[in-house]
Amino acid sequence: MDALLGIGLVIVLHAAVIDHFKHQPVDSTPPKEEKVEITLLAPPPPPPPVVQPQPRPAPVKDAIPPKPKPKPKKLPPPVIQQPPVQTNAPVDSDAPPAPVHAAPVAPPAPPVEKVVQLTSADYLRNPPPDYPQDAQDRGWEGKVLLKVRILPSGKPDVVQVQKSSGHATLDSAAVKAVRGGWLFKPNMQGTTATAVWVVIPIVFQL
Repeated sequence: MDALLGIGLVIVLHAAVIDHFKHQPVDSTPPKEEKVEITLLAPPPPPPPVVQPQPRPAPVKDAIPPKPKPKPKKLPPPVIQQPPVQTNAPVDSDAPPAPVHAAPVAPPAPPVEKVVQLTSADYLRNPPPDYPQDAQDRGWEGKVLLKVRILPSGKPDVVQVQKSSGHATLDSAAVKAVRGGWLFKPNMQGTTATAVWVVIPIVFQL
């Protein structure tokens, strides 16, 4: 029964509160506007720069000049002692020694090239020279001795007139023939071919 009475009492109280709010007049006045003032504050001034104290320069000591280098002592030039020269004559102690001269060295002698007299077997190719027509018309004849240097290859290198035939035309024809294509057998010393001088007779006869 007590529980039922408590529940009924709670219901009555709730109904009374609701009824009270229904009969309360409604306030139609608009709400007052509230003004908000905003004040801008200036930023605080920057702090003063911090001045760092400069280090004091270290005291400069008086520069000590370097000590001068000792000058090298000049040594006397070495004395080359010459061996005493033994002679039969009395030696004067106060006289200076005689200078010693070295014997002159003779230059090496140039190699001597052998001069030989060729035979018919030493020729490999020797066409006869042309007989000049003017010499034939005049009846010129003669014998020319030519001194020829033959290379290891067998070809003539230098051709000189050792003895003239008495006619320059015949001499020139003989030189031209040898230089024009003569070929000789190489001169052999053992297994090596060497240059050699030879004397070649060429006869012009009608």
